[in-house]
Amino acid sequence: MRWALQLGCLILAGALLGGCGTFMQGGAMNLAYAYMNKGQFDRALGELTAAERYAPPDYALNAEIAFLRAQCLDRLGRWGEALGAYSYAAEKYPDTTQGRQAATRLAQLKESLTPPVQTPPPINARDLYPEIQHVQLNNPSAPRDAVQPQVVHTVAPEYPAAALGTRSMVEVVVAFIVLSDGSVYQPRVVSCPDARLAEPSIRALRQWKFMPGRVNGRPVNTLCVQRFNVYR
Repeated sequence: MRWALQLGCLILAGALLGGCGTFMQGGAMNLAYAYMNKGQFDRALGELTAAERYAPPDYALNAEIAFLRAQCLDRLGRWGEALGAYSYAAEKYPDTTQGRQAATRLAQLKESLTPPVQTPPPINARDLYPEIQHVQLNNPSAPRDAVQPQVVHTVAPEYPAAALGTRSMVEVVVAFIVLSDGSVYQPRVVSCPDARLAEPSIRALRQWKFMPGRVNGRPVNTLCVQRFNVYR
């Protein structure tokens, strides 16, 4: 008799907890929509995370949460994260309305963020760095045993907020020399559509570290080029 009562109590407790979780999840979803309507997308993201935590396994609800999260990131101008979130929703829930909407918006966002096709400017080593002896290993005339420099430490550029938020993607091209000790010599901008993006790119590259390029087993100064794709 006692075990039956205990079992009944456990079942009742589980039902109560499930009902509580559903209630809290519903409240979080309502708040998420309310914040989105007010344009407070960062706060909406927090409520969506809470709703996901409280929600029972529910395919339709999870599809809704995934799509709303992508929309919030989109509205906040966090394009890289938005692309990933839309892609996740489209691939995870392809047979739902939200999944199809995510796929449509993903294609639109990719198109809007893709820069026009341009021929990159030719990089002439002699013009860029006449003051230092170096080699260029990424061309057909490089020795067969040449080894390109290998990056071992990177620092991401920190671009000013004023240069971001334009719903576009641009490319910043920077040339530099990897010295024989693996350090970076004098990064120089080759192409940059917005002058505000130049200095942060240079400042970041100065802090990169490499395994130096090698020719005949010996480290050499090597001309390199880095392209930064900037979502803004």
